Amino acid sequence: MAWESPLHKGVRSKPPKSKSLFGPNSTEWRSCHGPCLLRSCRAYSAPEVKFSVDRPGRASAVPMNIGWTTQPYNAAATVPARPPSCLSMPIANPMPKGAWLHHETDTVLGILGTAGDIVSGYFAKDTDVAFKNIDEPVTAADRECSAFITSSLRNVFPDDGILSEEEPDTTVRLSKERVWIIDPLDGTQEFVIGLPQFVIMVGLAIHGKPCLGIVLQPTSGLVYIGIPGMGAWVHRNGCTLPARAGHRNELSRMRAAVSRSHLTALMETCLDDAGFAERTRIGSAGLKAGLVAEDQADCWFHASIGLKEWDVCAPHAILEAAGATVTDCWGRDRRYNQADYHLRHGVIASNGRRHAQLIDHISRVCANHGFHGDNGFA
Repeated sequence: MAWESPLHKGVRSKPPKSKSLFGPNSTEWRSCHGPCLLRSCRAYSAPEVKFSVDRPGRASAVPMNIGWTTQPYNAAATVPARPPSCLSMPIANPMPKGAWLHHETDTVLGILGTAGDIVSGYFAKDTDVAFKNIDEPVTAADRECSAFITSSLRNVFPDDGILSEEEPDTTVRLSKERVWIIDPLDGTQEFVIGLPQFVIMVGLAIHGKPCLGIVLQPTSGLVYIGIPGMGAWVHRNGCTLPARAGHRNELSRMRAAVSRSHLTALMETCLDDAGFAERTRIGSAGLKAGLVAEDQADCWFHASIGLKEWDVCAPHAILEAAGATVTDCWGRDRRYNQADYHLRHGVIASNGRRHAQLIDHISRVCANHGFHGDNGFA
């Protein structure tokens, strides 16, 4: 059974009046993911918005019947009034005090509370959109969120390196043992058209290995936390529960999570070749990884040149902490904080039960299209 967002073919004139995709009244989410996700999912009332594109590089939104109670954001006067953050109240750190990376987890959760405010303040608003390339939009929300997260982390961890999508990269981080790898707004295409399939992702790599990952979906308050060797957790509606990848061990019964906006013909062929039982199209690498981490999907893969370290580091930590397996499309381990941050060999994440078989399917299809493990998708 295949499912995809109704917005996958372009800009929609009017989003539904129901709760967001992550709210309990969403028929889209319910039909695809069942009651497991609905028990503790936070409801989020989005304004009714009409979208149009009035000129290249700019999406125009006309809010109607807005029900938010807006309040100014004191830290930056240029930011528009914003809805109350889903993270205004602190999220309890699921790890015991004194545990490894407890302080880092506390710090990032606190930073994400304000970062979520920043991004939510721009969501479903008239927003200027620039393009880094043909399929990589960037907005003021990306840039402001990145500036806030990176400056906050530098204040607390001045000796650590930083790699963020929206900040200039230097070689300084290459000499650091610990490097924060940040995607301030993953799923910008979805963000621009008013679809709440976007996240903020913060990962910590130590000696090249993903050791901490935290992913926030700002409009719903959904949070994934993962520390390999310690555990993974999912937070909804004030409730934090352990996350664990599933146990399905037949490809014919496995569920694949794939890109809403970057699904190529090659990846379609990979899906057909593997014979997955279900396909879910959803924006944001963090949300796809989260589905695998909490057994709402069994596989997420991306066979393309488009990925960078900030797209995968935090999800990788969460997936590994949840018991999943993560490699490139040819089965090799992933290392972070590399001089070239492009992930030219894609990614496969699965519950681990048939990972080798998935690699066989995907690498064979890639070979048939001229892509091999030496050069990847470069």
